[in-house]
Amino acid sequence: MTATSVTSQMLVRIGAREARLRPEHALLYPEIPAGEWQPAALLADRVLVGRVLRGASSALHGRALVEEHFEFRGGDTGRRGEREGYRPRREVH
Repeated sequence: MTATSVTSQMLVRIGAREARLRPEHALLYPEIPAGEWQPAALLADRVLVGRVLRGASSALHGRALVEEHFEFRGGDTGRRGEREGYRPRREVH
């Protein structure tokens, strides 16, 4: 058992959100092993860093982990993916 998998198991027990890359999308994310459950926050960081390093102009827009490409488990499902302390901007009319 690797340190990452032990950490992942501990995080699931305390309610942390996890994600794993679907194998059919592995070529889009060379920095992430497909099929391996990892903390979603860690995967999001890796995806964003990969986008920035590749010069993607939309690196910081939208969700880092696209639901069609990743499976999710654990976490507080009532928060709907919002980060701790995150507040959406109010639109000014």
